[in-house]
Amino acid sequence: MRRHRRGRGRGSSRGPAAPPFEDQSTKAEVFETGLKAIDLHYTGGMRLPLARYLDISAPWQPYRTVATWYLWRSLDPLPVEY
Repeated sequence: MRRHRRGRGRGSSRGPAAPPFEDQSTKAEVFETGLKAIDLHYTGGMRLPLARYLDISAPWQPYRTVATWYLWRSLDPLPVEY
């Protein structure tokens, strides 16, 4: 009997992690928003080389997409109710 393994195969919600700073299709505005959030929370407002942002985000692997969402939400001045 074949057993189904959660998180694997078609329809899995556990796909490959999307590194937000290396995605070629990311628009410049969204990219800048992500960098702005990291600047605010991690660098004291200083702009860093791209390699340093990748170093900062390395511990978030494989949850970089979720971390990016939280960073973007942190920039929104209005509270959101879900």
